[in-house]
Amino acid sequence: MLKKLLGLSVITASLFALQIDNKWEVGAGLGYINPEKTNKLSDYGLVNVRIGKYLPKNHILRLELENGSSTDLTRALINVEHYFTINSKVTPYAYLGVGEEWINKNNYNKSGFVSDLGVGAKYPLTNKFNLFGEARALRNFHLNDNHYGVIAGINYEFGENKPKIVDSDNDGIDDNMDKCPNTPNGVKVDTNGCPIDSDHDGVADYLDKCPNTPDGVVVDKTGCAVTFNFDVHFPTNSAKLNKAYMEKVIEFANFLKENPAYKAKIEGYTDNRGSKNYNIKLSEKRAKAVYDALINLGINPERLSYKGYGEANPIADNNTKEGRYINRRVIAKLILEK
Repeated sequence: MLKKLLGLSVITASLFALQIDNKWEVGAGLGYINPEKTNKLSDYGLVNVRIGKYLPKNHILRLELENGSSTDLTRALINVEHYFTINSKVTPYAYLGVGEEWINKNNYNKSGFVSDLGVGAKYPLTNKFNLFGEARALRNFHLNDNHYGVIAGINYEFGENKPKIVDSDNDGIDDNMDKCPNTPNGVKVDTNGCPIDSDHDGVADYLDKCPNTPDGVVVDKTGCAVTFNFDVHFPTNSAKLNKAYMEKVIEFANFLKENPAYKAKIEGYTDNRGSKNYNIKLSEKRAKAVYDALINLGINPERLSYKGYGEANPIADNNTKEGRYINRRVIAKLILEK
């Protein structure tokens, strides 16, 4: 029997060491037990002391010691309690356990294995103290007898539950670490729980319609560069800036003067007629025409750059005269200085 108790003690110590919660309860109570058929024991009262550790999924592991008041009886029990969460002050529970008992009465001196089964309920007195009552059935294997009884007493709770780990948006990052809650399902996130932004433009990849934006380029909510359309267009094979378009150029120059943190990249384009190399050179001349106009309006050349892209990135149908006219254009992309 000693080996059994040692084994139970090892199991109990291991379970008590679980750090899932740091909430405990200790209690004491009085009980009355009625043996079913044995002539070794008569009805007896007992004192019960207990300590319990809260475990996951509404369980408490209890270690109990009992002593009979009218007989020399000592009992040690290990019980697992499951309590039910209901919308009520009363908390019902059921428990099951095993243990060992020692009896010394009327020349009967024996110890043996027992099982313990019961139901009970707790009623809170304060946030720390609660009353408990239990009805139980004990099986005394060494007496080949069943004992039935009741116990009532008081518990004191101490320690705290560890907060439950919650990941509300199911992104793999716990809410207490998640700097971007409510991430849409399936979106890849970083270690902070925020959607991945590969080009670091401030727009998450799943929303970014223009990936691989160069560093510093100002983008809109779709991740595409914010552009200033001068509404400057050119005749076929021409890079001459018509004075009629200067109003837009002046407007942009004023914007840059009022916002000194911005730089600008001037981009020129053509329609699809002519050779690729010729169109690259022509579009660069068109971009430089606007670049020169901005410098003449007082913009520091260090804040400006220009490049021609030829017939790339058309915004209209090159198969129509109107579409080709629209594609012969110059735009500016804003870059934020760091």
